[in-house]
Amino acid sequence: MRQEGNASNRPLWMAVMLITAVLVAAAAAVLLHLAGASPASVVTAMGVAFATTMTLCLSAWKFLHS
Repeated sequence: MRQEGNASNRPLWMAVMLITAVLVAAAAAVLLHLAGASPASVVTAMGVAFATTMTLCLSAWKFLHS
């Protein structure tokens, strides 16, 4: 459904991207923890997974809305 005028769905899409990135980071953390990785490695991988997912989502959103 497309909105007319100045109304924007940007906050909704940003929330969806944020939730997606958090879920991907949590999944990466669980998998690494089950694999026996050290806590420092798990935290680092969570950060990398979150940053990568947010970058990918924002790039795709920018590409689709340009």
